[in-house]
Amino acid sequence: MLLILVLSLVAVILLAIGAIRIFSSNSSLTLAKIGISIPEDEAVTEYVTSFIESMDSVKSICRFEYMDEQDAIREFNEGKLQAAVVFPAGFYHDVQVGLNPPAVIYFPENPGLVGSMFKEVLTSGVSYLQTAESGVYAAIDTAYAYESAISIADIG
Repeated sequence: MLLILVLSLVAVILLAIGAIRIFSSNSSLTLAKIGISIPEDEAVTEYVTSFIESMDSVKSICRFEYMDEQDAIREFNEGKLQAAVVFPAGFYHDVQVGLNPPAVIYFPENPGLVGSMFKEVLTSGVSYLQTAESGVYAAIDTAYAYESAISIADIG
């Protein structure tokens, strides 16, 4: 009985190592092409998306293509993009003042392996942003409570 348990454990470990090698190999996965639409006057939003694009976890699974909203939606509908992200005008300013406008993200119904991986990375990133946002709001509330000289823009 103990021998069967040990052999099962070894088999599971070998399968896990094999799966990790297959999925972490850059040659086994194609990069997801993600359409990003940012209005012309959104330099900070473009800077932030460029920063996100340069992260290893993002670079390993996708490539951002910057385009206008109509092209992003058209290419997504034609199946040329695995996802499309459309930022509204005034996005950064609205986030900075606490309005939190939604960016529209288009995903296919069946995204495939690479699309699913991008979706998981995106979901994880959004949860980090929500945590950071909570910290900013807590700092703003504290600054108001103690009538701090720190501006809300500096806290943000």
